This record gives sequence, C-alpha cells and structure tokens, in this order.
Amino acid sequence: MNHMYSQNHEDDIILMYLKRAYSQLWEQGHEFTLLEIGANDGKTFSNSLRLIEAGFKAVLVEPSPRAFQLLEKQHAGNESVTLHNFGFALFNGTQTFYESGGYQDGEDVALYSSLDEEETKRWEDTVKFQEVEADFRTWVDFRLEFKDTYDFISIDCEGFDLTLLKQMNLKELGCKCLIIEWNGVESVAQEILEHCAQYNMVEMHRNMENIIFKQQI
Repeated sequence: MNHMYSQNHEDDIILMYLKRAYSQLWEQGHEFTLLEIGANDGKTFSNSLRLIEAGFKAVLVEPSPRAFQLLEKQHAGNESVTLHNFGFALFNGTQTFYESGGYQDGEDVALYSSLDEEETKRWEDTVKFQEVEADFRTWVDFRLEFKDTYDFISIDCEGFDLTLLKQMNLKELGCKCLIIEWNGVESVAQEILEHCAQYNMVEMHRNMENIIFKQQI
C-alpha cells in the first residue's frame, strides 16, 4: 500500500527521510518504532498509519473515548501496535475533556478535542463540542512505566504540544524524527526550535499546522 493519510503529506516526507537517512538500518531489517500522541481514530490526518503499514512498531496514545473505539478497530489484530486510552496533562487522573464532533458536521471524530476550553473557541463556529470524562497522565509517570525508545515521535494534543515537548529528553527517547503541531504561532515555533536544538535536531519541513525535525547525523 502507498497511501498518504496525514494532513499535508507529512507522512510521505517522514517515511522518505527515514528510509534515505537510515538506509543501512532499513537494509539490515531494523525494527523502527514510533510514538504518536493524539492518534485520534488512527486514520484521519494520521501521521503514523503509513509508517505502520511500512512495518513500524507503534505506540498510539488517544484520550477521546469515541476516537479510541475507532482506533481499536483500525488496528485490531496488529500485535505491533500498542494503544493507550489516555492523554497527557500536568497531573494524573480523570479530567473534563472537550471532545469535538465533526468539522462542519462531517464524519470525523474528536479531531479538535482539548483539555483547554479556551483552545476550543478557535473552532466554535465550525465544530460542536461536548464535555466528557477522560483519563490523563503526566509524562514523567508514563516514562517511569514505559522506558521504550522511538525513532519517530508525533505530537498533536491541541494546545498542550509545547508544554509536553519541553518535558521530553529527545536524546534519551532515541528520536530521529519529530513532528509537532504549532498552528502558525511564531512564538510557539521559536520555543519548539530552541528545545529541539538542545538535542541536535533541526527543522526539515514546515507548513501552517506542523513542523518536522530531523536528527543531524
């Protein structure tokens, strides 16, 4: 299969980069790994699905109860994919989550969901939201439990992206390539660039939604 699922062909850019930059690992049959935070239904605007189809082992994290049901269906029977029905926040536990309906009454599920009610106001003219209970963890506790490394990391958690990234030691995580949502906010992009530079990661591609970074090798 040769589909592209992500919003602006980012999955194509990422897969081609990893295949080219780490061609020796590909040829040796290295099992590439990924972590997607904000995996949604596993297909709509997915940064991971094409890579999973290419043989990546994946850990997918999604707090929305409705989206998670679809995510489970998408990857049913695939032992290379681990799913977690929680999101990341500054403390552990159940919190009120603003889960979005379809964009302009479309069929997508929870694409614009957020813990931050302010964040939902950006979409109030085109998307309806409902309050649901969802589980959240701190990044620190997640890493205490799961010490895996990930060749590729995708962060899309509506307003919490930068806060989460700043808690990540990208070197310890083994990150070779990163995509993170910045939504056209220049100050956010600058802070993302500064954090990534500490780990020898440089910008490779940018569009109005996402920035892709690569490890300088």
